[in-house]
Amino acid sequence: MLSLGESALDDEMVTSLAGTGTALGEVAQTASDDDTRDVIETLLESIGEAERTSPEQVGTVGLLRGLRDQDVKDGLGYLLALAGAIGREHIAGE
Repeated sequence: MLSLGESALDDEMVTSLAGTGTALGEVAQTASDDDTRDVIETLLESIGEAERTSPEQVGTVGLLRGLRDQDVKDGLGYLLALAGAIGREHIAGE
């Protein structure tokens, strides 16, 4: 009886590992796409740049002032496009 339980556990572990391997393969395939890789690289470089600066606290007026900065406008536009893509993927996955 004990060996049957151990076999079931082993089979469950193998099934789980196979599922994990498949999921990792899908992530690797997505990450290997040139556009995806470029975006991830840009995101990581941007995070590093932001971390090297000392950001100031910004209130409502500072936020509105920031909206005049072309880099901020471009970044916000990109974030909105990203939010839309995430929403479409979420809906498609349901």
